[in-house]
Amino acid sequence: MKQKLIRVAEEFTTTPGPRYIDDGSWSGEQFRKEYLEPLLRGDPELSIVVDLDRVYSYGTSFLEEISGGLIRELGPDVLNRVVFITNNPRWNNKVQDFIQKELSRQRKKGAIWR
Repeated sequence: MKQKLIRVAEEFTTTPGPRYIDDGSWSGEQFRKEYLEPLLRGDPELSIVVDLDRVYSYGTSFLEEISGGLIRELGPDVLNRVVFITNNPRWNNKVQDFIQKELSRQRKKGAIWR
């Protein structure tokens, strides 16, 4: 499997914004739709490492949209192809929490069985 590293600070912005495009610039929705989804949809053999470091800060809504939102859009199997990395324990914990919450929602809806 091929792998691509996406550094949010270098390829997107050092000042991430809100969750939705309609709410302001540099949103989590914009990052998900313009960076993550096209790569994942375009090449089923590609895995992505998202480096969250070197930005000023993240709002939790941005982090939820790029993690939980990605699962909502592409399904839980997307986690086999995407990894979020950071040296910031708070950001890491938030992303992992959002992933687990979305997986739980998917299970309750019957979208996944494990």
